[in-house]
Amino acid sequence: MTLFKNMLRHRFSQELMNIATHPFNQEMRLGILKQEKFLYFLDQDANYYLPRFGQTLQTISKRFTEMGQPILADKFLLLFEINNQYTQSIYDYYPISKTPPKLAPSFFQPIPSCLTFAFEQYANHLLRPGSVAEKVARVTACIWLYDQLGNKLSVFECTPDNPYKPWLEGYKAPQSITTTEHFISAFESVYNTERNSVKKERMLLEFKKSLDIELSVFDGAYVQESVAQFQKVL
Repeated sequence: MTLFKNMLRHRFSQELMNIATHPFNQEMRLGILKQEKFLYFLDQDANYYLPRFGQTLQTISKRFTEMGQPILADKFLLLFEINNQYTQSIYDYYPISKTPPKLAPSFFQPIPSCLTFAFEQYANHLLRPGSVAEKVARVTACIWLYDQLGNKLSVFECTPDNPYKPWLEGYKAPQSITTTEHFISAFESVYNTERNSVKKERMLLEFKKSLDIELSVFDGAYVQESVAQFQKVL
């Protein structure tokens, strides 16, 4: 394990522990999570979050092209394609319907769930002009988290009849591991290239912000919270 990976694990150990021990994840590990909560999570993930996550990857790729860094531009374009394939796999495997993303023009539009609200605010932040390094930190945090959850929520502890075992196994599938490595290597490259310590710290703060949002996402999925209750998070 590289020094950079060790730094991330040490710096964000508490955030990771908070998410890994969340009732949503612990009940999923034990196979006792209510199915409607899991499908609610997937529906919001596939129909709202992942399409916007893909848009962000495209934006990052374009920015690196403009900056004359074709290797990183191509890497994020590849990750965009992988994201699309992953999204389609959710529709193929789970009983959720594909619906067009709903854009929320205000905090008070009644249609988004708490997850949708968080994801849209998250995406709006990432798509605005600003530091591409901070955008890389944010998207990497999301992928890094699920890789680490794969270590914490060991599938070997699952009973054979656990309905969530295939989902948990996906966290450590070869494709997932490879994708995580792509993200981490890109983030490490951007982080190590930056010489300004203040800007480096901003990258890590953006990384943490993504983890904080992810924790709130699990909060929302577990109680199927409304958007009005969720505004305090952001």
